[in-house]
Amino acid sequence: MTAVPTEGLVARAGDPMLDTVEDTPGQWARALEIARAATLPTRRPRAIVVAGMGGSGVAGDVAALVAAEQAHVPVVAVHGEDLPAFVGPEDLVVLVSHSGTTGETLACARQARRRGARMVAVTSGGPLAELVAEAGQTVVYVPDEAPPRASMALLSVPVLAVLESVGVVEATLEECGRVPGRLHGLLDRWAGPGADGPGRPEGEPRRLARALGARSPVFLGVGAVGAVVATRGRNQVAENAERPALAAELPEADHNQLVGWAGSGTRGTCDLVVLRPWHEEPATQRRVTATIDIAGPGFREVHEHRLVAGGVVEQLAAGFLFVDLLSVHVALLSGVDPTPIEAIEELKRRL
Repeated sequence: MTAVPTEGLVARAGDPMLDTVEDTPGQWARALEIARAATLPTRRPRAIVVAGMGGSGVAGDVAALVAAEQAHVPVVAVHGEDLPAFVGPEDLVVLVSHSGTTGETLACARQARRRGARMVAVTSGGPLAELVAEAGQTVVYVPDEAPPRASMALLSVPVLAVLESVGVVEATLEECGRVPGRLHGLLDRWAGPGADGPGRPEGEPRRLARALGARSPVFLGVGAVGAVVATRGRNQVAENAERPALAAELPEADHNQLVGWAGSGTRGTCDLVVLRPWHEEPATQRRVTATIDIAGPGFREVHEHRLVAGGVVEQLAAGFLFVDLLSVHVALLSGVDPTPIEAIEELKRRL
């Protein structure tokens, strides 16, 4: 795709993907209703594997991060067609596929059934729902109201409900219940019509999209939450804006990618977007400052965004909303329709 200069362009109001992203608080509320109404397993497993790809696979990353703070059993996210070798009858496999047709996730489901593992499917239907139901296992149905990449809450909240139901995490749904209100408050600051009304300042996501121009973002997430949000940002910019993007995390990037950034390879073509936690220990502050000082000259510009305070779920929800809005505004300001994903559809046809 040829990049379109953004100077003088205005994001159009009423875009379907922008409307969907701005409905994120409502989607969280609907997802919570679905999760609370579902009949879920209660027996504690030896381990939990959450299998999913693309926008559906985000649910596994969310679950693994939430569990890392609480769980005393492993919670592993799988993005591929093979389950870990350890999976067996004592384990629980949660299979997440928005369409229910994802080939890799169906392969994981067939492996789980052969190995006698318990299963829960989170899907809108399709072959996945049929396979899991025929095996006498649990299916949580979610509505097919938006593309997978715009259905994060609908796919993730039921997975978190499964973790809570089997006793791996506590009070997670209670925290999910606080998310819609938090996101409504953020939307008051960040969102609005495609063209801002008279006297209304641009929200931060759109200001950053305009500052990026035709350049690609390199998302640098500080800490575990920042890393997951950075990955989300990379994927959303790629799908919604048809623009290459990269993601890295601190402190890991200081042991490898810093050398590349300090060189001249990205100069003029990329901007660094640093996703910083709401609270940083002094050592983390020193690391972030030093990293920006060393890497900054390798980028056209460096931008910083502070993640919100709160529990892990609240931080993730707010961070995802920020990069989702950013990706749609990058698309619209560049004259790109953020809904079609023609390259992925073409790949599916060829496979």
